[in-house]
Amino acid sequence: MAKRILIGYESGEHGQGALELGCALASALGAELVVGHVYAWDTYLAPAPDDSPLEEWHALLRRDAESLVAEALSRCQTETAPRGIAWASTSPARGLYELATSEEADYVVARRLRRARRRDRDGRAAPAQGSRYPT
Repeated sequence: MAKRILIGYESGEHGQGALELGCALASALGAELVVGHVYAWDTYLAPAPDDSPLEEWHALLRRDAESLVAEALSRCQTETAPRGIAWASTSPARGLYELATSEEADYVVARRLRRARRRDRDGRAAPAQGSRYPT
């Protein structure tokens, strides 16, 4: 039986789908729910505007992440009140891993990342690099 489910939340259609699935699983399994949003702490991923001090930029990123988490929590109806966490990391995947480890999550629900496909001159999807099979 699941004890804790972590939802990796982001704004948009995919984040909403992950939120709905995670909330439904938590309700069905009677699990504790944690909604987490990973935001970029690295200035390479989220460069600060030239006239903005770095500390202010990090504070703004954190406030935006916290408001996304609050929005997600308001949409999720479960038997137990879900917790929300804004987590800073150098990459979304690494941050989700760190958050899942920190929270000792039994399950993680997140959107599926799709890789961009190369296209040929006619706009058709090109085979994956190194693949000998056409797609």
